[in-house]
Amino acid sequence: MEIKFFIGPMSKNIVDSIIEFQTESKNKIGLIPSRRQVDFNGGYANKWTTKGLSNYAKDLLIMRDHSGPGQGQIQDDGYESLKHDCNHFDCIHIDPWKKFPSFSEGSRWTLDMIQFCFSISPNVKFEIGTEEAIRRFEPEELQSLLNYLKANLTQQAFSQIKYLVIQSGTSLSSNQNTGNFDLKRLKKW
Repeated sequence: MEIKFFIGPMSKNIVDSIIEFQTESKNKIGLIPSRRQVDFNGGYANKWTTKGLSNYAKDLLIMRDHSGPGQGQIQDDGYESLKHDCNHFDCIHIDPWKKFPSFSEGSRWTLDMIQFCFSISPNVKFEIGTEEAIRRFEPEELQSLLNYLKANLTQQAFSQIKYLVIQSGTSLSSNQNTGNFDLKRLKKW
Protein backbone atom coordinates (compact mmCIF):
# COMPACT_ATOMS: atom_id res chain seq x y z
CA MET A 1 0.00 0.00 0.00
CA GLU A 2 1.90 2.96 -1.33
CA ILE A 3 -0.89 5.47 -0.74
CA LYS A 4 -0.07 8.51 1.37
CA PHE A 5 -3.36 10.41 1.08
CA PHE A 6 -6.86 9.31 2.00
CA ILE A 7 -9.83 11.62 1.50
CA GLY A 8 -13.29 11.34 3.02
CA PRO A 9 -15.99 10.67 0.39
CA MET A 10 -18.23 13.50 1.60
CA SER A 11 -20.00 13.77 -1.76
CA LYS A 12 -20.22 12.23 -5.22
CA ASN A 13 -18.41 15.30 -6.56
CA ILE A 14 -15.41 14.63 -4.31
CA VAL A 15 -15.28 10.97 -5.33
CA ASP A 16 -15.61 11.88 -9.02
CA SER A 17 -12.76 14.40 -8.64
CA ILE A 18 -10.51 11.79 -7.03
CA ILE A 19 -11.31 9.24 -9.74
CA GLU A 20 -10.53 11.83 -12.43
CA PHE A 21 -7.32 12.95 -10.71
CA GLN A 22 -6.08 9.40 -10.28
CA THR A 23 -6.91 8.50 -13.89
CA GLU A 24 -5.14 11.55 -15.31
CA SER A 25 -2.11 11.64 -13.01
CA LYS A 26 -1.56 7.95 -12.13
CA ASN A 27 -1.09 9.10 -8.52
CA LYS A 28 -2.92 6.92 -6.02
CA ILE A 29 -5.35 8.45 -3.55
CA GLY A 30 -7.58 6.41 -1.28
CA LEU A 31 -11.05 6.98 0.10
CA ILE A 32 -11.58 6.73 3.86
CA PRO A 33 -15.29 6.66 4.74
CA SER A 34 -16.52 6.51 8.30
CA ARG A 35 -19.51 4.31 9.05
CA ARG A 36 -21.74 7.36 9.30
CA GLN A 37 -20.71 8.47 5.80
CA VAL A 38 -21.01 5.06 4.10
CA ASP A 39 -22.20 1.79 5.62
CA PHE A 40 -23.77 -1.51 4.60
CA ASN A 41 -27.23 0.01 5.08
CA GLY A 42 -26.40 3.44 3.64
CA GLY A 43 -24.94 6.65 4.96
CA TYR A 44 -25.17 10.40 4.58
CA ALA A 45 -22.55 10.59 1.79
CA ASN A 46 -24.60 10.20 -1.40
CA LYS A 47 -26.63 7.53 0.46
CA TRP A 48 -23.94 5.06 -0.59
CA THR A 49 -23.82 1.57 0.82
CA THR A 50 -20.47 -0.14 1.34
CA LYS A 51 -21.00 -2.21 -1.79
CA GLY A 52 -22.33 0.77 -3.75
CA LEU A 53 -19.28 2.94 -3.07
CA SER A 54 -16.96 0.03 -3.80
CA ASN A 55 -18.64 -0.58 -7.16
CA TYR A 56 -18.69 3.13 -8.03
CA ALA A 57 -15.05 3.77 -7.10
CA LYS A 58 -13.72 0.36 -8.16
CA ASP A 59 -10.29 1.70 -9.15
CA LEU A 60 -9.71 3.47 -5.83
CA LEU A 61 -8.34 1.92 -2.68
CA ILE A 62 -10.96 2.23 0.08
CA MET A 63 -10.19 2.13 3.79
CA ARG A 64 -12.95 2.00 6.38
CA ASP A 65 -12.35 4.65 9.04
CA HIS A 66 -13.46 3.98 12.63
CA SER A 67 -15.05 0.55 12.30
CA GLY A 68 -16.32 -0.94 15.48
CA PRO A 69 -19.06 -0.78 18.06
CA GLY A 70 -20.96 2.47 18.41
CA GLN A 71 -19.33 4.04 15.34
CA GLY A 72 -22.31 3.85 12.96
CA GLN A 73 -25.75 5.47 12.77
CA ILE A 74 -27.10 3.07 15.41
CA GLN A 75 -25.59 1.50 18.51
CA ASP A 76 -24.34 -1.94 17.52
CA ASP A 77 -21.31 -4.19 17.93
CA GLY A 78 -20.07 -3.30 14.44
CA TYR A 79 -19.79 -6.87 13.18
CA GLU A 80 -22.47 -6.67 10.46
CA SER A 81 -20.70 -3.62 9.04
CA LEU A 82 -17.32 -5.38 9.28
CA LYS A 83 -18.66 -8.34 7.29
CA HIS A 84 -19.53 -6.01 4.40
CA ASP A 85 -16.27 -4.06 4.76
CA CYS A 86 -14.26 -7.27 4.42
CA ASN A 87 -16.04 -8.09 1.18
CA HIS A 88 -15.76 -4.65 -0.41
CA PHE A 89 -12.97 -2.55 1.12
CA ASP A 90 -9.19 -2.93 0.97
CA CYS A 91 -8.29 -1.81 4.48
CA ILE A 92 -10.20 -1.47 7.75
CA HIS A 93 -9.44 0.80 10.69
CA ILE A 94 -10.25 -1.41 13.69
CA ASP A 95 -11.50 1.02 16.33
CA PRO A 96 -13.49 -0.38 19.29
CA TRP A 97 -12.11 2.29 21.62
CA LYS A 98 -15.18 4.57 21.65
CA LYS A 99 -17.25 1.88 23.37
CA PHE A 100 -14.37 0.09 25.11
CA PRO A 101 -11.81 2.68 26.29
CA SER A 102 -10.13 0.41 28.85
CA PHE A 103 -6.88 -0.98 27.48
CA SER A 104 -7.74 -4.62 28.22
CA GLU A 105 -11.25 -4.51 26.72
CA GLY A 106 -10.24 -2.42 23.71
CA SER A 107 -7.27 -4.68 23.01
CA ARG A 108 -9.44 -7.79 23.20
CA TRP A 109 -12.02 -6.26 20.86
CA THR A 110 -9.25 -5.24 18.45
CA LEU A 111 -7.96 -8.82 18.43
CA ASP A 112 -11.41 -10.34 17.98
CA MET A 113 -12.34 -7.96 15.18
CA ILE A 114 -9.10 -8.60 13.28
CA GLN A 115 -9.60 -12.37 13.62
CA PHE A 116 -13.18 -12.03 12.39
CA CYS A 117 -12.14 -9.95 9.37
CA PHE A 118 -9.19 -12.20 8.55
CA SER A 119 -11.48 -15.26 8.56
CA ILE A 120 -13.63 -13.58 5.90
CA SER A 121 -10.87 -12.01 3.82
CA PRO A 122 -7.22 -12.86 4.48
CA ASN A 123 -6.18 -10.10 2.05
CA VAL A 124 -7.79 -7.21 3.93
CA LYS A 125 -5.31 -4.81 5.56
CA PHE A 126 -5.71 -3.12 8.95
CA GLU A 127 -5.11 0.11 10.80
CA ILE A 128 -5.25 0.02 14.61
CA GLY A 129 -5.51 2.58 17.39
CA THR A 130 -7.76 5.61 17.62
CA GLU A 131 -7.72 9.37 17.62
CA GLU A 132 -6.99 11.31 20.76
CA ALA A 133 -10.55 12.67 21.01
CA ILE A 134 -11.81 9.10 21.52
CA ARG A 135 -9.03 7.75 23.76
CA ARG A 136 -5.56 9.08 24.44
CA PHE A 137 -2.80 6.55 23.79
CA GLU A 138 0.70 6.84 25.17
CA PRO A 139 3.48 5.41 22.97
CA GLU A 140 4.07 2.58 25.46
CA GLU A 141 0.40 1.57 25.27
CA LEU A 142 0.46 1.40 21.49
CA GLN A 143 3.58 -0.77 21.72
CA SER A 144 1.79 -2.99 24.27
CA LEU A 145 -1.18 -3.27 21.92
CA LEU A 146 1.12 -4.33 19.07
CA ASN A 147 2.85 -6.87 21.33
CA TYR A 148 -0.52 -8.27 22.45
CA LEU A 149 -1.72 -8.62 18.86
CA LYS A 150 1.54 -10.18 17.72
CA ALA A 151 1.33 -12.76 20.52
CA ASN A 152 -2.32 -13.64 19.82
CA LEU A 153 -2.75 -13.40 16.05
CA THR A 154 -1.31 -15.71 13.45
CA GLN A 155 1.75 -14.31 11.72
CA GLN A 156 -0.31 -13.93 8.54
CA ALA A 157 -3.04 -11.94 10.28
CA PHE A 158 -0.56 -9.76 12.18
CA SER A 159 1.32 -8.96 8.98
CA GLN A 160 -1.88 -7.41 7.59
CA ILE A 161 -1.61 -4.52 10.09
CA LYS A 162 -0.25 -1.73 7.90
CA TYR A 163 -1.16 1.49 9.73
CA LEU A 164 -1.15 2.77 13.33
CA VAL A 165 -2.94 5.88 14.52
CA ILE A 166 -0.21 8.13 15.88
CA GLN A 167 -1.57 10.87 18.11
CA SER A 168 0.06 14.27 17.77
CA GLY A 169 -2.30 16.48 19.77
CA THR A 170 -4.42 17.60 16.84
CA SER A 171 -8.20 17.38 16.84
CA LEU A 172 -11.24 18.76 15.05
CA SER A 173 -14.56 19.72 16.58
CA SER A 174 -17.41 21.48 14.77
CA ASN A 175 -15.17 22.16 11.76
CA GLN A 176 -12.59 23.88 13.97
CA ASN A 177 -9.05 22.86 14.87
CA THR A 178 -9.35 22.43 18.62
CA GLY A 179 -6.15 20.59 19.45
CA ASN A 180 -2.59 21.76 19.67
CA PHE A 181 0.06 20.07 17.57
CA ASP A 182 2.61 18.62 20.00
CA LEU A 183 5.95 17.95 18.30
CA LYS A 184 7.50 16.71 21.55
CA ARG A 185 4.75 14.12 21.95
CA LEU A 186 5.02 13.14 18.29
CA LYS A 187 8.77 12.53 18.60
CA LYS A 188 8.07 9.92 21.32
CA TRP A 189 6.37 7.78 18.69
